[in-house]
Amino acid sequence: MVEDGVIQNPVIVLGGVAPKPWQLPSEDTLRNQKISREVITNAAQVELDGAQPLNANHYKILLVKGILTEALSSILELSR
Repeated sequence: MVEDGVIQNPVIVLGGVAPKPWQLPSEDTLRNQKISREVITNAAQVELDGAQPLNANHYKILLVKGILTEALSSILELSR
């Protein structure tokens, strides 16, 4: 939820990138931040830090970054 341009209590869960739904650690990066391109880029990078793909799924790292960036960018556009 975004109130007055500030992200409140974000919950982000991805499916299909791990054996079970994966709640993202970027929630802490996003909480109480004024939504901006910089905040979005930082949150997407947090998701890649420490990512350890299996042999055949390295592409999922880029997918997560792209999906998260696109979703957060759409929220930025809606909040304007």
